Amino acid sequence: MLDTTRTATRKVLSATSIDILKKSILFVLIACFSLSLFSCGQVENANEIDGFPLTVGDCTLQKPPAKVAVLFNSAVEVAVELGAKSRLCGVPNDCDLSDITQVGTTGEPNIEKIISANPDAVITTNFTSDIALSKLYDKSIPVIKLDAPTTFEQLKKFYSEIGTIFGGDIGKDTATEKCTALLEEVDKVVGNSKSKKTAMVFADFDSNTKYPANSIVCELFDKCNVKISDEADLIFCKTADIEKAKTKYPSAKTVAFDFTSSELCGSKLIDAVKIICKDY
Repeated sequence: MLDTTRTATRKVLSATSIDILKKSILFVLIACFSLSLFSCGQVENANEIDGFPLTVGDCTLQKPPAKVAVLFNSAVEVAVELGAKSRLCGVPNDCDLSDITQVGTTGEPNIEKIISANPDAVITTNFTSDIALSKLYDKSIPVIKLDAPTTFEQLKKFYSEIGTIFGGDIGKDTATEKCTALLEEVDKVVGNSKSKKTAMVFADFDSNTKYPANSIVCELFDKCNVKISDEADLIFCKTADIEKAKTKYPSAKTVAFDFTSSELCGSKLIDAVKIICKDY
């Protein structure tokens, strides 16, 4: 009789233990599911895109920005090439996108216009004045500072950074693919050019200013088999300086080259390569 009672007790305890174990497992599953919902809620707030919140330098973006003010042209060029033009709410004064609000220069942006544009983020460089940055910080506007590319290697990183910031259907991978295709197109154009040239290349003709030796412009000319020299019968300069160049160097061939290091991205990079590689 005692053994029967003990066996029955064990069965009850076993059943109870199993019941407790089942409830514990159920509790854990519910907790995990709740946590999953909470996490999904956070991702949903970021348009269900991986990688957000995203921290770039001192700035953290909780989700892909829907509206961005960009204060330097190379970043504008890349954003447009990646399909993010509709998300630009501000561009530099010298940008050729006339249908988007111009918000001053890289160094001295128009803070009032930027605030009116109501951006989710501002992309700029270290050349923006501290006073301007302080005013943006005071308005709690996220500011992302990037280095403009000065070499083709840096250009790859730059595309990746812009793609990561915009996120959405753009993202880092798409940006990297775009940059790879761009550089392949550059190589294709260069490969079709057989001639080697020597040229004078002016950033500003009046002041006799040349492009820095480590600039992407000089690297591009080198890639296109053009040796930059202080004396040559071929001159590349701004359109506004063509007549001055002709007057000073009457026997030289002058070519309009209206590109700057800060905008040699996307289609403008290809346009520049075609101009440099042309037979003159």
